[in-house]
Amino acid sequence: MPIEPAPNAAPPSCPRCRQGLQAGQQTVDCPACGRRHHARCWQANAGCSAVDCPDQVGGLTPTEPFAADLPMSGSGAVEATSPAPAHDLPNDSLGHDDVVLTISNEDLLQAIPERPRRSPTERSRPARGAAFPASPSERSTGSQEPKPLNRLAVASFLTGLAGTVCVGMITGVVAIVLGVLAVARLRTGRERGIGFAATGVVLGVFDVLLWGAALVTWLSPGPGSAPADSSDDLEVDLAALAQLDPPLRRAMLANVLIRVRSGGFLREEGMGSGIILQLDPQSAWVLTNRHVVDPDYSDRTNTVAPPGTVRGTIEVKLVGQPLQPGQVIWTAPDGIDLAVIQTNVVPVPDAPARPAEADWESTTEPRIGDEVFAVGNPQGLGWTHTQGTVSQFRTQPRGNRQVRLVQTSTAINPGNSGGGLYDTAGRLIGINTATIDKRLADGLSFAIDFKTFLSFRVPFLRPAAGAAAAP
Repeated sequence: MPIEPAPNAAPPSCPRCRQGLQAGQQTVDCPACGRRHHARCWQANAGCSAVDCPDQVGGLTPTEPFAADLPMSGSGAVEATSPAPAHDLPNDSLGHDDVVLTISNEDLLQAIPERPRRSPTERSRPARGAAFPASPSERSTGSQEPKPLNRLAVASFLTGLAGTVCVGMITGVVAIVLGVLAVARLRTGRERGIGFAATGVVLGVFDVLLWGAALVTWLSPGPGSAPADSSDDLEVDLAALAQLDPPLRRAMLANVLIRVRSGGFLREEGMGSGIILQLDPQSAWVLTNRHVVDPDYSDRTNTVAPPGTVRGTIEVKLVGQPLQPGQVIWTAPDGIDLAVIQTNVVPVPDAPARPAEADWESTTEPRIGDEVFAVGNPQGLGWTHTQGTVSQFRTQPRGNRQVRLVQTSTAINPGNSGGGLYDTAGRLIGINTATIDKRLADGLSFAIDFKTFLSFRVPFLRPAAGAAAAP
């Protein structure tokens, strides 16, 4: 029946297409709920489309004719008097020309959702954190237990870590072996701990290299030093010193032997030489190289070492006397390789030889080609004499200073460092400091010019030391 629009009211809508019901359109009223439909929507749905009227959904059967022309009443008849084919209905009955497809509630209940499709790569790759397919029990519970931690990997890590704080030559090797075995087992994927194994191997290698280098350094003598015990069984014949010419005898009596033991776990021992510059009945002041008495000294050192800051134990042996403790009381500025130590003098009655001061008052300037000799303790062999010539004079920059060096062909070996280089008159002209590696060249040795030391004006020495006569 025609729709009579109510004034100032929105037109009703069809429950199926949700389009408004306009005047002049063919409509059908549901006999159960009274909802009005487009005639075409009623026919397409085979009954009522209202959600709250389930009894009428699909109420008509395909064979049941659609009475489009019958008068419309509350029983569900249509107003039209003759059936109208679907293609003859006006287009504005639905507001469009498309055929409306309807899915019933039964269709939705029977629908099976499609599984999401995955690429071949995703199908072949296991889930994150899972090395193997889950077991039936895991699939049933929906969870996966974590893989156990490999014990060899943990042992490798702990062993390598322990080797960094103790002697790790052995523990380092053990950590490497355990780490390699752990990696071999972890390749099966049934255990975890590859990080522990790799770290254990790295720590093991580090332990072996570190402690190997430390062991070599510990066992080898320091620069310019000799083994500390090499002279214990080879004492100097003091009676032979009395037969020497005065210049050489004086240089011999002014020579001292210095033994140094550094503190710490890596115990270092070394031996060098020194020169007595000032002497009284109780004390002796000895000039030497800083690298002989300061284990922390290196070519990069550019500062002084205040008294009391040099680590280690210093022992000094004067001719004919036992070892006495010594202490560093002065080091040269700008890290120049010079130091002064003070030690005790022990009276030894009826000694065949007694310590003496070196002759260092002379202002004589040595020349290239002059004969010179050295006195020191090479390889711990105390009071050894070697002879040569002045080869050249050179300078070396040290901070803001130029250090003058005497190049000589005199044999200088480890243990000679800190000893004196003298001219033929027995006058001190240099402090033996360095030599070229004998595997590369021979006869190339260097001494710091004694006048370099005098330029510092060391306060505790006499301005012009009166050299004591040798006994």
